[in-house]
Amino acid sequence: MKDASEVHIIIDNCEALDKILGHLSMVKKRYCRSKYFEFRIARNKMIRKAINKCMENFCSDKNRMIKSVLDRPFQKVVLDHLVVNNELVLEPHEVKPIVDKVIEEWTKVCMVPKVWPKCWSSQYVPLSYVNDNAFAKIMFNISFDEFF
Repeated sequence: MKDASEVHIIIDNCEALDKILGHLSMVKKRYCRSKYFEFRIARNKMIRKAINKCMENFCSDKNRMIKSVLDRPFQKVVLDHLVVNNELVLEPHEVKPIVDKVIEEWTKVCMVPKVWPKCWSSQYVPLSYVNDNAFAKIMFNISFDEFF
C-alpha cells in the first residue's frame, strides 16, 4: 500500500503529463496548419507559374499552346462526397451546391492579366473593310422570313 505522499506524487505526475500532452497536441496542430499553408502557397505559386507560361506561349508559341489544349484527354470529375468543417457530406443534393459555390468563389479570382500581351493587339484592331454597323442587329430576334 502506498502512503499519501506517494499518491500525491503520482497525481502530480499525471497532471503534469496531461499538461504536456495538451501542449504537444497544440504544437502538433500548429505545425500541421503551418505545413498545410506552406503547401497551399507552393501550389498557388506552381499554378501561377503554369498560367504565366501559358500566357507566354499564347504570344510566342501559339502552335504549342493550342496543341497542349487539344491533346488533353477528357477527364470527368465525380464528386460524390465532401468533407466540410470536419463533417462528411454524402447526399448529392447537398454536394452539388457546395461544389458550385466553391468553384464560383475560386474562379472569381482572375489570374489572367487584365491587359492582353501586345502581340495580340493587331488581332483586335477594327477591320477597315467591315461596316461599323454590320453586327448592330445580331441580337435581334430572327424573323419568320429569315428562318426559312
